[in-house]
Parts: sequence; C-alpha cells; structure tokens
Amino acid sequence: MASIRYQPPAVRYPVPGLRWPLRLGAALWALEGGLLLAWQLWAGPLGWAVVALGWAQWIAVGGIWWRSAGRMPQGLLQWDGGAWWWWPQNGAEPQPLQAMQVRLDLQTAMWVAWQGMDGAWQSGWLQAGSDGACWGDWRRAVYSAATVSPLREERV
Repeated sequence: MASIRYQPPAVRYPVPGLRWPLRLGAALWALEGGLLLAWQLWAGPLGWAVVALGWAQWIAVGGIWWRSAGRMPQGLLQWDGGAWWWWPQNGAEPQPLQAMQVRLDLQTAMWVAWQGMDGAWQSGWLQAGSDGACWGDWRRAVYSAATVSPLREERV
C-alpha cells in the first residue's frame, strides 16, 4: 500500500466569477469598434459591402463575447483523494469529473479546465487570494493527482 504522505491532499478550492476578463473583453471590443470606424473614415472610398462586413463581424464578436461572459462557471473544485468533483454555486448536486488540466500556471494564479462526465469542458481562473491557506494544497493536488488513479492496483 502506498504511503499516505505521497498522496495528494484532499482539498476544495473556489472558482470565483472574475470581473477582469469581462472588463478586458469589453475594452478590447470598444477599441476594435474605434479602429473599425477610423478605418472606414480614413481608408478612402470603400465598397459598402466591405464596410458592412466589417461592422457585421464587430457585432458578431460582441454577441459571442456577451454570451460567453454569462457562462463563466462559479463554484468549487474538489479533489477528494481519489477523484475530481465540481460543485456548482447554484446549489446543484456535485458532479464527478473525467479530467482536470492546468492550462496556465502563474504561481499565484492558475487557469484550469475540467471535463464533466458529459464530455463538456469548462475552465476558470483560480487565484491564491481566494483561499490563501489552501493554495499550496490545491497546487499539490492538481499536479500530483494526475499520477494517482483510483483504479490503479497496489502491489504488495
């Protein structure tokens, strides 16, 4: 049997709904609109179809951004020592996860993605400031849990 000290710790970590990605997206969308307007005014005579296509794309990007902004997951991610779980903030039942991946690790912030049993992927930003006391345990679990499988047989 494997030693307990080598097992990743059981931990829950909050996935907050962050405002900065929403603000950044809105700022970039507004900047894009300004650049599109400047291009339309200073580029000389353009065909109406080219201008209409540019504005249609700008509106489509804004719509996609707005739709995705409302879908940012909020809740808790949990490693229980044998499996990953997603606890949605809306009070729904916890859901077991098929996979957990670290997409970007900045030491004090981490972009993670997880796959539910239905095969759908979600992602979220985690920050050390959300629960500083558990950040070290979270990092150990997210990295070492990839090497632990509840189906793995222990050799005696």
